[in-house]
Amino acid sequence: MTIRRGLRALAATIVAAFAAAPAWAQCAMCRATIENSPEALARGAELNQAILLLFVAPYMVASTLTLALFRQRIAAGLRARLAAFRAR
Repeated sequence: MTIRRGLRALAATIVAAFAAAPAWAQCAMCRATIENSPEALARGAELNQAILLLFVAPYMVASTLTLALFRQRIAAGLRARLAAFRAR
């Protein structure tokens, strides 16, 4: 039952992330710098991509660690059930 709840939460998070309006990830200072510099205007899209990359990276690391711990917990539960089944 808890696995279903976790999967539903994950699915809701993914849907919410993709349903959100596209965000321009520039902070106020970055935007001011780009607006005042003609050569930086051409690199605005690259700056947006770099900021989004810096934004996503910590979440990817946290997700990977969470997945590894979750898989370890499931494996431990399966080993315990198997041991209990063999003990019968």
